[in-house]
Amino acid sequence: MLAQEKEAVLLSDDLVFRKQTARLMSVELVWIIPLLNHLKEDKTIEDEIYHDCLIKLIEHQYSFISINEHTLLHCLKCDEYIVTNKFKDLTKMLSGTVSTTESATHTMFKFFHLLVVLGNLGVEELVGISMIVLSSLSIERNLDEVVDSYETIMEKYNHIPHLYKFLELMLFKFRRLYNF
Repeated sequence: MLAQEKEAVLLSDDLVFRKQTARLMSVELVWIIPLLNHLKEDKTIEDEIYHDCLIKLIEHQYSFISINEHTLLHCLKCDEYIVTNKFKDLTKMLSGTVSTTESATHTMFKFFHLLVVLGNLGVEELVGISMIVLSSLSIERNLDEVVDSYETIMEKYNHIPHLYKFLELMLFKFRRLYNF
């Protein structure tokens, strides 16, 4: 009611409350993720702050967050490229309970590309980090679907030889891990 009286925007992450309020009171509404996206696009907050906010929301069990390869890389950089529970929790946003296989696979490949281009990780570190991401992507998914999506999208990277070779290695390790 206060938002209606003051003609203010109401911030709420409760979907049912938002819909009812919009329907009954004609109040302008916003929730956290679109607000953060707007602030980032408007350059009101820097990318690092945006990614920090997403990571914090995930740490507090917030759902409905869309992450990308830059969020994954930012989290890894913040912990000096050491895989922490924070990073593992973030990769769970790629699982079958949260995202489509194709979307998650694209994000994963772009993340792999960033890691490879970055060039400051050894092969063991690169493979270890990548296996965690690939394993998270496989949660709650049909493994045939994961491999099909992986192989389809992988072909789009055949013009980048060093990355393509790495993607082949990861697919081999993934199949070995799951006896596939």
